[in-house]
Amino acid sequence: MPTCYDEKRLSARAGGMRVSSIGALTDTALSSRLFGYKTGTARRFFSLGESDIATRLPPGQLWVSRKLDGECTFLYHTKDETILVSPTGRVIVGSKPAAEARRRLLAAKVERAIVPGELYVAQKGRERAHDVPRALAEGATKDLVDALRFAPYDLIEVGTEQAITWPYEQRLKTLREWFGTEAGPVHVVHTEAVKGSTEVKDRYENWVIGEGAEGLVVRCEQPVAYKIKPWQTLDVAVIGYVEGREDKTGTIRELLVAVLRPGGLFHILGSVGGGFTEEERQSFLCTLKTLDAPSEYVETNRNYFAYQMVRPELVIQVRANDLLQEDSRGRPTQQMVLRFDREARSAAVIDREAPEAPRSIDGSDGEMETGWRIVRKLPLCSLLFPVFERVRTDKQVSEQDCGLRQVTDLFVVPDADVVAAPVQMQPSALLRREVYTKTTKGATAVRKLVVWKTNKEQADPLYPAYVLHFTDFSPGRADMLQREVRVAHSAERINALAEEMLAENIKKGWTKA
Repeated sequence: MPTCYDEKRLSARAGGMRVSSIGALTDTALSSRLFGYKTGTARRFFSLGESDIATRLPPGQLWVSRKLDGECTFLYHTKDETILVSPTGRVIVGSKPAAEARRRLLAAKVERAIVPGELYVAQKGRERAHDVPRALAEGATKDLVDALRFAPYDLIEVGTEQAITWPYEQRLKTLREWFGTEAGPVHVVHTEAVKGSTEVKDRYENWVIGEGAEGLVVRCEQPVAYKIKPWQTLDVAVIGYVEGREDKTGTIRELLVAVLRPGGLFHILGSVGGGFTEEERQSFLCTLKTLDAPSEYVETNRNYFAYQMVRPELVIQVRANDLLQEDSRGRPTQQMVLRFDREARSAAVIDREAPEAPRSIDGSDGEMETGWRIVRKLPLCSLLFPVFERVRTDKQVSEQDCGLRQVTDLFVVPDADVVAAPVQMQPSALLRREVYTKTTKGATAVRKLVVWKTNKEQADPLYPAYVLHFTDFSPGRADMLQREVRVAHSAERINALAEEMLAENIKKGWTKA
């Protein structure tokens, strides 16, 4: 039976379910389709707070859904098999929701469909997103696996038709005909048709305020949607700033903020650029310039201006529409953890704590200056539409006043209770290096292929397992030096990429050096 995934990467779970690692989806067209839907939907979603309901929603017919706290997942159904797939290419085979969905789709004589939905774990009270990875992990109990539910909320393809182009009302009607709305392994997200913002406000008060739902999703007749959730308020430490340019000189453009982890370490949360008055922007710059501190870490904003790091002495309160635990590709949000050294310390102490870190911020081998040092990246979240509210002169830069606990009270953050330590990286291993030359009219062109194993993918998931680097130098070309990088998770794949690269670029006339 043909499959669209790498079966070798599946491992068994309770109840006959099998789950793969990320990237097991081998059908590149399907992968592109799922990723395109995820990113396209994100661009068409507007995040609102409760106060925006009366002013930001369009008039006329609206469909209000109760937002489930789970993970975006796709049901992929063909005549051969029905599976669940995440936007990151994690494949789930043999789950109860997929089995029930397959039974219903075959009864409806549907041979192929792609259905986005929310994968969640049913429990007493409100569902929580962090229960999903627990249910999919090795060692998960049968009760936890059996509690998995899939709730469709949209429709991408049916057979050869692009159902995503249908009016939302038609897509919703089709989903209800297939899956129904009653609680079970698979059911359509609870959705009600309403007229105008007043009825939306009623649902918000009933479902979110009254029953503790995560939020609402509101769709209209146009290809846009609105996510309405309570605003989150956090007290954070200011650790850097970007100064305004041109007519904004003399003011701050935005602030870099962090929360404190165990051990007094600073975990970057993001930047805040909205909510300031002009007077506040000027006042912040005057204050922060007196706190400038050296740093071995450099962070830039979206315009590629580097933040000037400062001594962490200021606490502010910010308000955000949401805290996002994954990026647009569905990967966990990783943020840098930093240490601020307030006193000079000997190189010997530094070497014991972080053998691979530079001995000092200025690159010397002597006493290290007061300043910021890199620890490592760890999972956290990012701020969606953060707004400055006020300076907290009543609070100190401490784990008690602006700690990570503010985030972990909202959702599970992996390794939140450990004192982060620098990752001890293994050296990379060179696997292949080939150089080819070709001389034309006295000028020598060079093409070089290098393949190495990073040996770092286990210590830090941001590293690929294998890397290919191809260099193309041609002195007669306007752009003399061109480079291309490819990555892979297996030796077989990286070697196949290397052979493709050589076949495409090394032809008649090239000599291997």
